[in-house]
Amino acid sequence: MFVDYAEKIIPTDDPKPWTPDPSCAISTVYFGGEDDPIKANADGTPLVNVNDLTVCEKMNIYINRETGTMYYLTPDCVWKAVSGQGVDEEEVIKLIKQHRGKINRTWK
Repeated sequence: MFVDYAEKIIPTDDPKPWTPDPSCAISTVYFGGEDDPIKANADGTPLVNVNDLTVCEKMNIYINRETGTMYYLTPDCVWKAVSGQGVDEEEVIKLIKQHRGKINRTWK
């Protein structure tokens, strides 16, 4: 008996566009370390199914513990890296605010 699974299989990691929520607080999330729950992809980005993240989690700054590269997720689900000499968490916050508009933040 032949079963056509092609129509029934929907990739769980097919990223869906999302809308930033200005009421979310931006946090930093370290990933990629041996004890971190989020691992790194081969390209250094966070290895997560973005569809499983809340909107507020999508707005966080993700810092690769091994490389020090900081990433943020755009509303069209593209990881953008922010790195370079003199770039720190405050600079990333500034860049994200420019990209998304006014954001409230707290440090956890």
